[in-house]
Amino acid sequence: MSRFVLIRFLVALALASLSSLVCAEGKVTGRFVVNGVEAHLQQVRAIEEALDANGTTGYSLLLSAQAASGAIAAWRTGDPAEQGDFIYLSLEKNGRVWIAELGHTAAESGRFGVVTEVSTSDFHVQDKHLKVKLSSNGEQVFTDDTFAIDLTIEAMIE
Repeated sequence: MSRFVLIRFLVALALASLSSLVCAEGKVTGRFVVNGVEAHLQQVRAIEEALDANGTTGYSLLLSAQAASGAIAAWRTGDPAEQGDFIYLSLEKNGRVWIAELGHTAAESGRFGVVTEVSTSDFHVQDKHLKVKLSSNGEQVFTDDTFAIDLTIEAMIE
């Protein structure tokens, strides 16, 4: 009987460890659509960093269809034709949008920057765990592209 209990304990411990690893990587749920084509953003990374030369700090997030390694800032000027669909987002400490770069393979311009067209809500950071909702408040138009964002983001800050 004690062997059975030990096996159940080890299985539960392994499942709990796996669950915490999945949460540590973060998750993105919802929709990011450009010109009627859905992006499948599955990866999320977040860092705390200076947003300007004056030392204003905030958070930079990378939501991407493909796994990203190295510095996430490189995605800010990335090409979705090479990297796949992504959103590079910088947020102030209070969660307000500082920078939003949208990269999508269906976009006429490939990558474009917006600020006033997107907003955040339900922003919360605790113990290096960041959670925020990003929205475009319906469909928006930027030059020749239409886009809509309605995402919930959870990430561990690196």
